[in-house]
Amino acid sequence: MNRWLLFLLIISLFSCKEEVPPPPSEAEIALGDYFEKLSSEGKFSGSVLVGSSNKVVFKKSYGMADVDFGLKNIDTTRYLAGSINKTVTAAAVLILEERGLLKVDDNIGKYISEFPNGDLIKIKHLLSHTSGLGREAYYDYIYQKIDEKSFEYGILEKINNEDLRRFFKNSYIHKKDGYYYVKELPEYERYIIMYYLFATYFYRDVKEINLNDAAIKMIKNQSDKIYLYTPGYTFNYSNYGYILLGLLIERVSGQRYEDFVKDNIFTPAGMVNSGFGYSHVTTPNMGQAYIDYLGNQEYLPMEVDMKSWPGAAGMLYTTTEDLYRFVYYLLSGRLMESGEVVKMLTPVIRSNFKGSDYGYGVYIKQDEINGLSGDVIWHDGWIYNFRGLFYVFDYNVYVVILSNVPDEVNINRMAKNCIEIYRKSSVKM
Repeated sequence: MNRWLLFLLIISLFSCKEEVPPPPSEAEIALGDYFEKLSSEGKFSGSVLVGSSNKVVFKKSYGMADVDFGLKNIDTTRYLAGSINKTVTAAAVLILEERGLLKVDDNIGKYISEFPNGDLIKIKHLLSHTSGLGREAYYDYIYQKIDEKSFEYGILEKINNEDLRRFFKNSYIHKKDGYYYVKELPEYERYIIMYYLFATYFYRDVKEINLNDAAIKMIKNQSDKIYLYTPGYTFNYSNYGYILLGLLIERVSGQRYEDFVKDNIFTPAGMVNSGFGYSHVTTPNMGQAYIDYLGNQEYLPMEVDMKSWPGAAGMLYTTTEDLYRFVYYLLSGRLMESGEVVKMLTPVIRSNFKGSDYGYGVYIKQDEINGLSGDVIWHDGWIYNFRGLFYVFDYNVYVVILSNVPDEVNINRMAKNCIEIYRKSSVKM
């Protein structure tokens, strides 16, 4: 009996043929040629995925995740997604509405009593960037004064580049109780200082892991002139508004923003490589950020240690596969009922992007590709020179692009090229 079983085992082993992958499709070859050319010309470094509503057609990575360590970008490389996070946040709000826990017509003062004149802004205004709030919260208080210990032994000791070290030293004057910002600096240099302080995790008032605490501190320190426009009438892209939505989600759900998103979006969509609170050092498979601090086209590696800023407006990291899964699950009604999806995708106001309206957390436009007209649903992101985009044409062709260096080719144009290549190849097939 044992010999017979052994004979059957040997026969089964020899009869098992090695599975041979199917030959690449014409679309795969054409898309590969397109990105190989961009990569060889130094115009693209990152990961790209092209898929339909039921399968991934093309998925490949190019360039370096970390130049210093010789690590290449791979399909599981994680990238900061920047403002693509806003689509996730909008979805989370509409999931709460579906459950009857809020209405997008509610005033934000109902949930965030600390916000001044909160009865003037509705949740739907925050979702559609029509709140009248500025692009950013009032951040001047963050960099006007830095204590000695943080400046000398925190910021400066982390800076290896001499030009950048000199830049920071020249930007502050030392007084008895700390370092004070020199207000005569140009706006670009003030902007760089703010981003560096956020990125290196030195500003205590906004580095709280708890998004709730960080948002409340920003509200209390904001300028008196928070409304630039009358709410409900003007599109004015606002990171501040989406940070407030993150706080709203925490107040209504009773969970940390990150936990609510994980439980209700990441897990149902199978997004196993996405999260919040990026650190290049401690987050596995994380791409390195490169930034031009001094405006001289010299891109230096940066140890970004981002805990709560920029909150629900842009602290997401993800992969192309995960982002594809999120968008597919969202548009197919698997994360919320179809009525909420329709509400999210309904144009509210013309945006500042030519030809695109804005709904709730997404841009919407009509486009024509290879003679076919269709709706385009998209959102991009850009933070610390991480660049990202999802671009869905006619609810059927999905393009996801994530990059860790500034793009030499317009990322929207790149996505449209992908769809043109895919459709042209598909028609031939």
